[in-house]
Amino acid sequence: LRIDANLPTLVSVTPQDTTIDENNEGAQNWFVDVLFSETMDVAVDPTVEFSPAVTALDNCAGVWTSATNFRYICDVIDDDSVEATVDVQVSDAQDLTGNVMADDVVTGAGAFSIDMTAGGGA
Repeated sequence: LRIDANLPTLVSVTPQDTTIDENNEGAQNWFVDVLFSETMDVAVDPTVEFSPAVTALDNCAGVWTSATNFRYICDVIDDDSVEATVDVQVSDAQDLTGNVMADDVVTGAGAFSIDMTAGGGA
């Protein structure tokens, strides 16, 4: 009998693009992949949040692409917003034995930026 008391952790947070601009505008047109250190319970979606809260990303939803990778997909809205640095914060994911990860506000720090102004990034 082996007891698993190890909490899952994040290995990486990888945005589709590190700068979201007008070229990304559209439904389900941007995503961030969240990679975990071990096989996760895919019946339980983690909580993914952006800090600061951003208005250019809307209708976000996630899907497990594997037992260790969660993809968080968002619509991109051209709202003329600018954010120099956006953090991706992840919490509430759990592994197969029910161990819940500690909130992670470090791995996804400064993951991407937003420049939805005319010509921004274009």
